[in-house]
Amino acid sequence: MCFGGESQIIKKSKNLGDDVYSTGEKGFKGFKSASGKTTPEEFEYLVKQKMLWRFNQINDGKKNPKFTKNDLNDILENAVFDENGEFTISEVVKADGMLKETIYSKALQFVAEAFGSANSVIQLKDEDNGIIVCKGKVTEYPDDILGYTFKIQCKDGRFKIDIFNMIEEASSRQSDFNLKDEPIDYYLRPSHYTQSISEAMGLVKFDLDNPIYINNRLTHLLNHIYEMYGLRDEVKAFVVGKKKKADDNW
Repeated sequence: MCFGGESQIIKKSKNLGDDVYSTGEKGFKGFKSASGKTTPEEFEYLVKQKMLWRFNQINDGKKNPKFTKNDLNDILENAVFDENGEFTISEVVKADGMLKETIYSKALQFVAEAFGSANSVIQLKDEDNGIIVCKGKVTEYPDDILGYTFKIQCKDGRFKIDIFNMIEEASSRQSDFNLKDEPIDYYLRPSHYTQSISEAMGLVKFDLDNPIYINNRLTHLLNHIYEMYGLRDEVKAFVVGKKKKADDNW
C-alpha cells in the first residue's frame, strides 16, 4: 500500500516562514534554516515544498518536470540525521483523554486496515508495554521499492511514532539505479555523489553531473521520503484525528 501521494494537497507549516525559498521555473531552491541549523520539521517542509512544486507543474500540464542540481544540493545540505547518523522520522503525539490500551487498540486497527493483514507486517506486539513494531514496503514503480520499519509506543495520553531502517532495495533490472540494498541515508549524503560512476552505480552511461540522473534520483528519493511522512500522518489521523504535536519528553 502507498501512503500519501502527489495528488494530495500539501499545506505549509504555520510554524515556518513563507520567505525561506526563492521560486522560479526550476522550482524551490536556496533553502535557509531560520536558526542556521536545519531541524527535522524544516527538512520535512523542504521535502514537501519540492513535491508541491512538482505536483503543481504536472497540474499545469508539464508531463515530466525536472529537478535540478540546485534541488539536489538543497536536500543534501539540509538532511537531518539522528545520533546514530540515520535518517529517521519521529514524533510524539498528544492523545488527550485516551488510555494506553485504547491507543494501542486503535494503532493495531490501523495496521490491519492499512496493510490488509496485520500478521504480514507485524514483527512485535507487546500489549502490556503498549508497543507495536511493523515492517513494510512502499512500491512507487516496479523495481522502485523502499523497505522500512515503524514502531508505535503507547502511553496514557500520548504515543510515539518512529520510522527507521529505511532501505532502498536493489533493482532486478541492471538499467536501474540500485544495484544493491542501501540505507536511504546513503543517498542523502554528498559523499555518494562524489564517487566515480562505476562505484556509485556500476554503470558507465550516466554521469553524476548528468541532469537526467539528478532528476531521476531525486524524484525517487523525495517520493519515498514523502510517503514515510504520509505514513506517520495517517497513523496520527487514524488514532486521534488532527492533533497538535506533543513535546518530545517521552
